[in-house]
Amino acid sequence: MDTRSSNQGSSENCTEYKMSSLCFQPRRSPCFVCGQAALAERTQTVAFRLCPACARLLRWLRTRLSEDSELRFNSISLASSFADDLRIDSLSMIEFIMDLEQESGVNISDDTIAKVRTVEDVVRYVRLRSAG
Repeated sequence: MDTRSSNQGSSENCTEYKMSSLCFQPRRSPCFVCGQAALAERTQTVAFRLCPACARLLRWLRTRLSEDSELRFNSISLASSFADDLRIDSLSMIEFIMDLEQESGVNISDDTIAKVRTVEDVVRYVRLRSAG
């Protein structure tokens, strides 16, 4: 049986969930990509906590990249390099960026395209431009 009680003894106003002698508190940690202080979700294949917006964007990227290649969805991570791991050529990268711009509403300059190396670079760039 769950009972909820306020944690009145601390300066934080949090709710504890007590089950017998165990106490569970909702875990808040900053998103690994954008740093947003929100209830973060842990993705199955990513060892980092991501906010829901970054997790959604990562899922979209992984889905899009796996559709046009022989890569499996689960083999694409934040650390995946477009050139080395994903073997994305320049034409495919331009098509991918155009789809990403349409999906996210964020314009990505040619200079930025030349600088991105990993999936994390793209997620971070789009999230920081769309959050502001």
